Amino acid sequence: MSSPSGQQQLRIVKGNDEAFLATITAGGIPLNLSNVGIKCEVKSEPGRIFLFEATIEPDDLENGRILIRFPRNETEKLREGSIVSFDLMLTLPDGSVKNVPNPPFKAVVVGRITD
Repeated sequence: MSSPSGQQQLRIVKGNDEAFLATITAGGIPLNLSNVGIKCEVKSEPGRIFLFEATIEPDDLENGRILIRFPRNETEKLREGSIVSFDLMLTLPDGSVKNVPNPPFKAVVVGRITD
């Protein structure tokens, strides 16, 4: 799976709706997600304690693209300066489950910047 924003440091702004576009690939080829169940759990780092479930929206399922959304009502509960991790649990048509990527994505929580 490619990083939602390349290999740069991911940031989540506390109290904002956040979204990341992700493309899931297998061997560099986009994975058809049309018949795949997808779940995304956001966890604290270190310790991997469950915080909330992100919302997954289709973007282009046949080409492996989804939108991962972190709703404002959840990001406002995050502590500024903390690190969160998230990965995708894929339930494939044959019933097998895969977690991608491994290791999970990590993002730093930052405060809002006001003018």
